[in-house]
Amino acid sequence: MATPEDDIAFLEDFRDRIMRFLTAGAAPSQDPIWGTKGIFQMEEGMKDPAFRALRQDIDRMKGRAAMIVEGLGIACIFQHHPPAAAGGPIQKYPLFDLITDNRSQHNIDGALFTGRIDDAIGRLQHAAAERAAQAVTAALPVLPVRDLDAALAFYGETLGFDPGARGTDFAVVERGAARILLRVGDRPARGPGAAWDAFLLTPDPDTLAAEVAVGAAPVATASGMRGFTVTDPDGNWLFFGRPV
Repeated sequence: MATPEDDIAFLEDFRDRIMRFLTAGAAPSQDPIWGTKGIFQMEEGMKDPAFRALRQDIDRMKGRAAMIVEGLGIACIFQHHPPAAAGGPIQKYPLFDLITDNRSQHNIDGALFTGRIDDAIGRLQHAAAERAAQAVTAALPVLPVRDLDAALAFYGETLGFDPGARGTDFAVVERGAARILLRVGDRPARGPGAAWDAFLLTPDPDTLAAEVAVGAAPVATASGMRGFTVTDPDGNWLFFGRPV
């Protein structure tokens, strides 16, 4: 499923192609009376293979563009009102069809097309910003520690973690993409069969074990992992490893 960011990139590309395609910034009517010199400019342009390819690209893209724009509640219909003296019904045309095949009796300014696209891009940017503000970007294991400074020393000097954000009773430590939040507090009693408190994925636990020098040799576990367990000074169990 396309994201707002995908649709924005598509519409920006579509808008750029429209502006490069329109001669003199307008889509001339195909009516010889109303199209005037724009018809001849377009015919000259169509002699260029690159220009013809550009028209083909627009024809292929206009369906998706209309779906995106109309899906945002923006009308993509051009209405032609006949002169009062002539009478007759109001004629309606799919707006993006008129870029390459203008059957109305108007030379349509390119701003009519790009204005709808810009409106849609603005709404999509707003939606993307709202989604980004609501996004959950990470989940951190929270490990209780008795002495925050002592814990930071262990994670930094022994395990090679870098310090991150810190408050009065918590601190974040980081190594690569792994992040752990250390919080001052008491550890609940550990019952039989307790699992690791944090799992840290590493592709080469053997090399890492030798580097951190904690005396824990990597082993294969019954759950199909290979790695090693470290117990920090506060009794938290950290498993460094990977699936076998």
